[in-house]
Amino acid sequence: MSFIILPLYYISVILLKHFNIGGEVTVGLGASLWLQLKDLVIIGLMFAIAMRNRHNMQVHARAMIATGIVFIEPTLGRFIILTLLPEPDFMLGLGITIIIIYTLIISVIFLERKQKNGRWVFPILLGMFIIFHYLIFFQVSFPLWDSIAEWFVGPPITQ
Repeated sequence: MSFIILPLYYISVILLKHFNIGGEVTVGLGASLWLQLKDLVIIGLMFAIAMRNRHNMQVHARAMIATGIVFIEPTLGRFIILTLLPEPDFMLGLGITIIIIYTLIISVIFLERKQKNGRWVFPILLGMFIIFHYLIFFQVSFPLWDSIAEWFVGPPITQ
């Protein structure tokens, strides 16, 4: 069943982002795509690890938990930005959310430090989050990525 749901999730995220962009190529378009790409890449990698290790319960369970953690971030971020902050501030809300998510992941890494099997899953998750959050916070972009972003916006698939 998950082999059906995951591709549908990917399609919905891609179509929603395409629709929200509205076919308009703007300054910083490439940098604006990191947020959704982060979720797709991390979920995809953790899902692949889980499926590859579906007979190794220790690794499989950790990878599925990591997949779930990825889903917490956008919901928690929206909650913080729209309800807890006096005025909506995306970067401040994202920063608070990141602190909470990193605290969660680091706590799990610390709690399972004596486990012999599968300890490597959560450090990979943390590393990927750090890389993508760096790209998001510093609005990193480069010509090839900008070209991909412009190509993504081009087809009128959601208009």
